[in-house]
Amino acid sequence: MRPWSKLPSWWFKPGDEALVSLQGGQFAGTSQAALRVYLGLAAAERKDAASFEVEASLSHLEELTQLSRVMVLRGIHRGVEAGLLAYAPGNRKAASNFTLVRADEGAGGWAKLPRRQVIERIPKLPHRGVSALVALKLYLILLAGRHNNNAVVALQHKTLRDKSGAQANQIRAGISLLAAAGLIHVVTEDIGADYQVQRYQIVGQLEAPRRWNETPKPGPLTV
Repeated sequence: MRPWSKLPSWWFKPGDEALVSLQGGQFAGTSQAALRVYLGLAAAERKDAASFEVEASLSHLEELTQLSRVMVLRGIHRGVEAGLLAYAPGNRKAASNFTLVRADEGAGGWAKLPRRQVIERIPKLPHRGVSALVALKLYLILLAGRHNNNAVVALQHKTLRDKSGAQANQIRAGISLLAAAGLIHVVTEDIGADYQVQRYQIVGQLEAPRRWNETPKPGPLTV
């Protein structure tokens, strides 16, 4: 299995509220399903590893997400509404076609997603409650916010709140769930009066040093 796959990260841009639009409360189950389907599709095998197109049957998505058929379908449609997915239904003889949507061709960039961890550990997160929904949002945010040369990402608490739409206590609960599931390690916490930053190590083979590098060293020169 390829250790990582490409995940669009256009929704990480300042001012974008794709993740914020996935609300909790009575919508938490469907919002969770949308993110679980999105992560499952990102981790699924692709004919072309460089593309964002995925062929998958609903049965395979049930297996990847550990959701029921009804919730998989709800998740697909909510993901389409949020602008995360494009979906062309299949039939008995052909799998459905999905596209992990990019805001604009060539815009927004992409992040590395650790496939094995997503496939094995995301389904173990609780399937109910706002904390689990926030955990899924935070995982995507941390993946998108990681510098390519580091396994560790540092983000302000305000950034986590703004991009997830969650409150401070919900952020703490979501981070705890991710750490307990073995998806991240909380490395350090620096807390000041007006400035709070935590550093988180993404678990997985992402071809990055397993340490914090504030100024990544350049790679060897090639000729």
